[in-house]
Amino acid sequence: MRKAAASFLGSIPAVGKVKKAAKSVNKKIAKFKKKAKKKFKKLKKKLKKKIGKVFTKARKLKNNLSKWRLVKKIKKAAKKLSWQRKRL
Repeated sequence: MRKAAASFLGSIPAVGKVKKAAKSVNKKIAKFKKKAKKKFKKLKKKLKKKIGKVFTKARKLKNNLSKWRLVKKIKKAAKKLSWQRKRL
């Protein structure tokens, strides 16, 4: 009985159009959700990659420089910054 009523309602043009519109909206929402999920995954992956690169560079720097060289580089960078501030 329900199936018959549902098919009868579907045969009414106004109801059929509403059903189609609802289906279309649902499809668009699903498509948008899928795209958003993909974008989020990509961004997450990119961020992870960049963080990994930073850690790798830091590790390489630590391995390649002795402590006194690190101190020397830091002092040099600090002096450079102080000179720039004096000019401004």
